Formats: sequence, C-alpha cells, structure tokens
Amino acid sequence: MIPSHLARTVAIVRISGQRCASSGPLSPAARILKRATAPNPEPQLGNKPAPDALSAKYASATVVSTDSTMAAPSKSTALSGFSTFFDGIVSLHGATSDCITLLATYWARSERVVRRDSVRMVLRTIQDLKVLLPSVLYLGLPFQTYTLPTVFRVIPGIVPSTFYTQSVLYIKARTVEAKRTERRQKIIEAVSTQVEDLKTSDDKSVNTSALVYKKMMMNPDGISYSDLNSLLCPLFITSMTASAGLAKPSLFTSFINLTFPHALPRPRLLMWADWILKDDFMIRREGVGAMTRFELIEALEERGFTRLSGLSMDEMKQALVAHARFTKSLVDSIVSKRTNEKAFVPSDDYAKVPVISTQLGMTPEELGGVASLLVFARALDARK
Repeated sequence: MIPSHLARTVAIVRISGQRCASSGPLSPAARILKRATAPNPEPQLGNKPAPDALSAKYASATVVSTDSTMAAPSKSTALSGFSTFFDGIVSLHGATSDCITLLATYWARSERVVRRDSVRMVLRTIQDLKVLLPSVLYLGLPFQTYTLPTVFRVIPGIVPSTFYTQSVLYIKARTVEAKRTERRQKIIEAVSTQVEDLKTSDDKSVNTSALVYKKMMMNPDGISYSDLNSLLCPLFITSMTASAGLAKPSLFTSFINLTFPHALPRPRLLMWADWILKDDFMIRREGVGAMTRFELIEALEERGFTRLSGLSMDEMKQALVAHARFTKSLVDSIVSKRTNEKAFVPSDDYAKVPVISTQLGMTPEELGGVASLLVFARALDARK
C-alpha cells in the first residue's frame, strides 16, 4: 500500500497545476490532470462547486450547535454494521463519479477546477480509492473496533473518508492528540539542538536569531505567530543548509501523522509544506464559513494541530484562519528577503500570480525552513 500522505502529495502535484521542487517528471496522464486542475484562475471563482459526497453526508446529518464539542461515541458503533459499509461504498462511488465529471468538463470546455472544496474532493477520492481494498480487508476482521486506535497510530489513512462516522472521527482525533502530545517535546528538543549547533556560525544575523530564540524559549507559552515569523529568516532557513541538516526529519513527519514516517522523510516533509501553503492560499481566498465539522477537523489535523476533539466550530475556524494568515506572513518574509537581494530578479509573471511556494521557485532550504517552523509552532501548541 502506498503511504497515505505520499499518495496525496503525488496527487497534489497533478492537481495544483504546478510542480513541487522535489517532484519528478509527470506522466502523460498526470499532465492531463495537471492541465485540468489548478488552485488559481481567478475568473472562474463563480463556477458552481462540484457536489462532494462526503461533505453532503455530514451536512445532512443532525445539526450541531456551533458552541458544542464532539461527544465521545459508543465503542460498539464505531465501524459496526452493514449500513456503514454500504453507505461508504455508495458515497465513494458518488465522489468518483463527480471526479470523472470534473475531468470530462475540462475536456469538453477546458474548465479547470479552482474551488477548494472540489480540489479537496479529488484529493480525498484518489486517496480513498488507493486504500479501499486494504480497508475492506481490515473492516472484515473481528474486534476491529477495539484495534482502531492502534491502527490509526501506524496507518492514519487506513479508513476511507467515506467510511467515517462521528465515532471514527472521534477515535482518530483522540489518537492523533495522544500521539502528538507524546512527540511534541522531542520536536522542541530537536529544534533547540539544531539552534545550538548554529550559534557558532560566522553569520552575525544567525547568531542574533539564535539568541532571540533562546530568550523566547524562556517563556514558550508566550510565543506568538509574529515571534515565530521573526525566526524564519535566517534561523530556520539556515538550519536546513547546516552540515547536519534538519535534525531527525522522521520525527517531524511522524508528528504531522504521515504514514510510514521513516520512508523518505525529508522530501515528504517538503511536499507537505508545499501543499499546506497552497491550501492556505485557497482558504484565504474562499474563507472558512462554509466548511463542515469534518472538513475543519481534517484541515487542522493535516496542519499538525493537537487539539481536535475539544473545540467548537467557531474555535476551529479561528484557529484555521490564524494559521492561514501565519503562512502568508512566512511567504511574505521570504519574498521581502529576496526583493532586498540584488541577485533576485523577478520573472515576467511574478506580479500576476498569487504568492505561493512553487510559483516563486522556493528553494528546498526555504521550503524546509517553513516546514520545520510550522511543525515547531504546532509542537509549542501541544504544550498548552
């Protein structure tokens, strides 16, 4: 089985209409999907979004007050019953049909996918199809309800999204919370060790940033997004070019819940950061008002947040918006640094495209600095 996040990042390269710095040559089929989908063309924002079977399923469920939190479910109802399996297959069939319709629409009218809900539906459906067979085999085992937390720790994407119930969503959220709480101190220690190694640098700006970092860590609970942004250039970007590189990249991929985190951890971490920057751009463009509870939890979990099961809808939306603004400030910092360098020459279409990672030709060091800083920020959240 292909690791869940690796499969998703391959799909991202196809869907985003752009190539990540770490991606390989695209196949003919991939190039067709690349042309058919893109996160950006502004004139098509008024297009009617494609129906999302999963979102429709949750939207039609019992309305939950925006002030309420996710309630703990009964273990006996997690994945039991033929109806759950049947509904999941029907929903997956509907989502697959919707994706085929989007591709057919592109072939007929050259109309690209630009809305976030449609892009997410395609990514989600591709991943669901990849894990359908192993998930069916797993769901046929006895006592699978009681082994689900353990399985989620090892293979987070084992259950297709169309098979999710409120119970499964709760179990996965609690499993992710426990896993990240265990690993957050190791992330902080790894970053601190890397900063200590950089204190002997000949670069005065790096030494100054290292001292600022040490002062901030005297009161880690008081560190803000603005404080973290000040560390990006040059401290976190420089840490990716040090002789030792990013300390323990598999620890970072494990924290953000990638399947098989020890498999190609560095390139997968870069691809994760590249996708988050693109997804945050779409969130800033379209907002979070129409997102369902499932979509909010999915987005926060993907970004490395620890608190997932004890937040209201409003709290999740506020956290997601704050994160999207934070990533924009990180990209703006890199752009500002480049425009102040004489060697940086903007391309002809520099002012015409949105400021997101690969469209700026972000280097692996820059993207790695963003990735490590985002994970570090989420590890600090886990302390609170």
